[in-house]
Amino acid sequence: MDEKEIENLNELASIRETRLKLSRFLHGLTPPMKNVTKRRFRKTKKTKYIDAPQIEQQLRGIFRRDMEANKIEFQLIDDDENRLDNENDPILPIFENANPFKRVIKSEPA
Repeated sequence: MDEKEIENLNELASIRETRLKLSRFLHGLTPPMKNVTKRRFRKTKKTKYIDAPQIEQQLRGIFRRDMEANKIEFQLIDDDENRLDNENDPILPIFENANPFKRVIKSEPA
């Protein structure tokens, strides 16, 4: 091959590369699909998180009250007491706010 032919091939290759660069889109999609996700899908709401310092303050307050209490009692409540003897009968209603591990803190004034 002559030097001229090699130069021509190099020029053709550079022309092809420039054409490819011009036809490529930055987002990688062709014009009809450009910004398709913005047009077709709604933006979702971002969840709000409680700040960690607020939670830490609440925990410190709970621990402080525990340390200040003179006597701490725990009551364990058995869920089986809420059931009837017959398994075919429905379960007795359980209150929504019932806590199975009810905690009673008694502090005596100093």
